[in-house]
Amino acid sequence: MSTAAKLVAVAGATGKQGGGVVAALRQLAPDLAIRALSRNPDSAGSAKLAAQSNVEVVKADFDDRPSLEAAFQGCDAVFAVTDFWAACGGDAQREKQQGINLVDAAKSAGVRHFVWSSLEDTRPVLSALGRTPLQGDYTVPHFDAKAEVDVYAREQLGDAAVTSIYPSVFNENLLPGGGMDPQKQEDGSFLFFVPVAQLKMAWCSTPDIGGVAAAAIVGGPGKHGGARLGVAGEHASVQEVADTFGKVFGKKFAAATPPADDWAAAVQGFGVPKVAAEDFANMFLFYDTPPGMLGLRPLEQTREMWPQAQSLEAWLLANKSNAGPSVTLVCRTWRQAYYSDSLGLWRCLDLGGTDVWQLPAGERRAALDSRCHLLARVAPLVATFSLHLHAWQQYGWVLADLLRLLHPQRLAALRLDCRGCAADGDASALLRFSMASLALSGGLAELPAGMGAALGSMRSLRSLQLSTDVVCEPAVSGILGLATCLTRLHIDAEAPIPGAAQLACLSRLRHLRLHERRPSSAGGGAPGQQQQQQQQHWARLAVLALLRDRHAPAALPPPADFPELVSYSYARDPCWGHLELGGAELRHAQLSFDSDPCGSGGAGMLWVLRVQPASSSGSTIPSLGDLLNALLPPGAPLHCLRLGGGAGLQAGAARGCRRLARLPALRLDACPSAGSEAEAGVRALLAQAATLAALRIDGSSGAEEDQGQGWIPLTDVPAWLAATQGLAALSLTCHHLATLPEGPYLSGLTSLDLSGNQLAALPPAVAAATCLRRLCLSGNQLSALPEGPYLTALHELDIAENPLPGLPPALGAASSLRRLLLAQPPAPADVHAVLSRLPALRQLVLPRGCGGAEGGALAALQAAAPRLEVLSRS
Repeated sequence: MSTAAKLVAVAGATGKQGGGVVAALRQLAPDLAIRALSRNPDSAGSAKLAAQSNVEVVKADFDDRPSLEAAFQGCDAVFAVTDFWAACGGDAQREKQQGINLVDAAKSAGVRHFVWSSLEDTRPVLSALGRTPLQGDYTVPHFDAKAEVDVYAREQLGDAAVTSIYPSVFNENLLPGGGMDPQKQEDGSFLFFVPVAQLKMAWCSTPDIGGVAAAAIVGGPGKHGGARLGVAGEHASVQEVADTFGKVFGKKFAAATPPADDWAAAVQGFGVPKVAAEDFANMFLFYDTPPGMLGLRPLEQTREMWPQAQSLEAWLLANKSNAGPSVTLVCRTWRQAYYSDSLGLWRCLDLGGTDVWQLPAGERRAALDSRCHLLARVAPLVATFSLHLHAWQQYGWVLADLLRLLHPQRLAALRLDCRGCAADGDASALLRFSMASLALSGGLAELPAGMGAALGSMRSLRSLQLSTDVVCEPAVSGILGLATCLTRLHIDAEAPIPGAAQLACLSRLRHLRLHERRPSSAGGGAPGQQQQQQQQHWARLAVLALLRDRHAPAALPPPADFPELVSYSYARDPCWGHLELGGAELRHAQLSFDSDPCGSGGAGMLWVLRVQPASSSGSTIPSLGDLLNALLPPGAPLHCLRLGGGAGLQAGAARGCRRLARLPALRLDACPSAGSEAEAGVRALLAQAATLAALRIDGSSGAEEDQGQGWIPLTDVPAWLAATQGLAALSLTCHHLATLPEGPYLSGLTSLDLSGNQLAALPPAVAAATCLRRLCLSGNQLSALPEGPYLTALHELDIAENPLPGLPPALGAASSLRRLLLAQPPAPADVHAVLSRLPALRQLVLPRGCGGAEGGALAALQAAAPRLEVLSRS
C-alpha cells in the first residue's frame, strides 16, 4: 500500500505484540499515520507512544464495540490482537467476543485490511486423541477462541481482506519467570521441563511478530489478503534449546520431556493454577502431535517478510542482560486470575467430604484442613456451597464452624448432605444467611426440631428441599411460616408427612414435589374436600411431581385442574397396586408432560411411558381422549404424544379424541405386531391424527412384556405405515430392516433416520427421494452409496459405523451438504476427489480416536477449507 496519507489502527499498542507492530511500522513506513488504541490513554505506556511522531493514542475498550468503531473510523488497516490471560482473565468466551467486536467494528468503519494475531484450532487434533475439553468444547481455550475469530473475520470481511499472523512460542517465555525458563538443579546445572518429546517447536521473539505484521500491512491486502503468515526465527526441539543455552551461557543445560499430564500435575505443585496447567498441557500435546506447528511457520517465509528475524542464539546473545529478574510475571498473573471472580471458578464450590475415605487414615485430617484453608481464601466469591457433613464431623468439624467462613450476603444457595448428623445447634448458623435456596439431603433419620423450626425465620428462601426419614411437626410449621415466600418445595420422606394438607396454604408455589415412601391411609392428598382445597390454593403450580411407592390412593389430583401447570410427573412402583386416571387403569405408571421441553415457546408435550396392563385380561386405556383430558389443561394443544411398548391401546381408544386431530408428532417406543390389538389401536390413532408431520418408531429391546402386548422390532415396513401420508420426518431406528418399500410415507420427507438397521445397500425408494434434507444411515452394513436424486437437497448425512472402504464418490454431487458424519477419517485422495467438491460443507464429524496417520489429510483439508469445523463424535 502507498504510505502517503494512510492511517493504521493498532490494537493493544501498549502490549508486546501491538508495541512491536508500532515500532516496525515506524521503521518500514516512517510517514505512515498510526492510531494506537489503549484502554487507558493516560498510562505511562500510552504517554510514551504519544510522544512518538505520527502516533496518535485514542481510548478504546475491546468489550465496547462503539468505542472501537470510533477508533477505526478513517483507517485503511487494523492490527488486532487479544490478551487471553490478563485482559480476558482466562475466559475464552470473553476473548472470542472481544475478537468479534474488533471484526464488527472494522466492518462498520469500512477498514480494507484486517490483520489478526491468530492461532490454530486445536480441537480436531486433540479431540481425536480423546482429550477432555476445558472450556465449552475448547481443548486449548487460548488457541481455539482466536481460531474461531479468524473464521468469523473471513466470513464477515471477506477472505481477501484478512491476513492472519501465527506467532510461535515466545522466546521471552524462556527468561526467568517466563513460565518455560530452566530451573537450577542441586549440581548447579539447569533443566528445561517441557512436555514436547517428539517434534520440534517453532520459536520467535515478540518484535519479530510485530515485524511480520507490519510488513503485511505495508504490503497491503492486494499482496497479503487471505494469507496465513507464520512467524518463526528458529525450529528447535527442547534438547536443542538446552544446547543453545549451554553454548551462549557456558553452563550445563539439560531437557526433560515428561508426558503432558504429568507435567501439568508437577507445575501445579510450583504454584501454577490448574486451569493454566491444563491449558498449556493440551497446547504442548498439540505441538507434539503430527502435523505439529512447523508447517504453518516456515523460516523462509518469516525472513522474506521480516529479514531482521532472529534465531534463538542471536536473540539470546542480544538479551543476556535480561536473564536476571524477569519482567514477565506470568505465574503471578495466573494466580491473580485464578483467585479472582473473573473466571467464575469459585461461584459454585463443593467441598465434598466422602472422598477422603479413599485416603490413608493419617492423611484425611490434613486433606480436610487444606480444603478449609481454600474455603477461607475464596469465601467472598462463593455463591453456591455444597458439603457432605458426615466426614467432616468425624474429624472434629461442626457445621457452624464451616459456615462461619462463608459470607452471609454473598451465599445464595446451600446444599448439605447431612447423612443423619444434623443438630439443633446448626440452626443458628443457617440464620446468618440471606440465601434463596436450601437443600438438606442425604437421608436424615429425622430433621432436628430446632432446625425445622428455624426454617420459618429464613424469609429469603424461595426454594426448599428436604430429604429425611421423618419430617417433624416443627419442620412443617417452619415451612408453613414461608407461605408467602416459597415458590419451590421438594420433600422426600420415608414416613407420612404430618399435616400435609396444611401445605395447601403455600399459595406462591410454582414447583411441588412430594415423595412419601410410606403414605398414610389418608395419603396426604386424597380426593374429596381436602383435595379441592389443595387445588384451589395451588392453582398457580407450574411443576407438580407426586411419587407414591406403597399403598397409595388409587386416584390422584388430575393435573388438568392446575391451569398454570407446565411440568408434571407421576411415578409409582407396580408392586403396590394400580393408578386410576381418566378411566384408565395403569400399572408401572410413569406419566409426565412438559409444556415446552425445548424452551422454544411451543405447545405442550405429553409422554405416557411404558404403561403396563393392570391385569392379564384386556387393555387398560379404553379411551385415550379421557386420559389426555385428565392430564392436560383444557384447550392445551398436544405437541407430541409418546406411547410405551405396553400402552395397551384398544382399537377404539382413539375414537372421539379431538386432541389427536392437531397432533404434529407421535413417538412409539416399539412397533405393534401385525394383527395385534395394539396395531389396531395405533392404526386408529393415525387415522385421527390428520396433521401428523413427525413419526418415530423405536426398535424394541425385545423384552417379553413388550412382545406379550404385540410390540416387536420391525423386519419389514407394515402396509399401514407405508400408506401414511403427509409425513415430513420419519425415524425407524434400531429395527431389523434390510430394505424399505415405496409408498406415500416417503413422499415429501425432509428427514429420515434409519440408524441401527441391517441395510446392506441404500433402498431404491430412498435413493429416489428428492426432498430429503437430513438422512441418517449410521450403524448399518453399507459398503457403498449410489448416485441419485436424494443427494441433491441434502444438508446433513450420517454414514458413520458402516463398513465403507472410503468416501463414496457419489457424495461429490451433494452440493448443498453442510454436515457430514463419517465412518472413518478421509484419506488424502478423498479430500481432493470428494470433499473439495462440497462447497457448502461446514462441519465434518469423525469417529472418536482419529489422528496419527490421518493428521496430514486433516491438515490439508482445513488448509483448503478454513471455514470447515472438524469434530470428534462422542
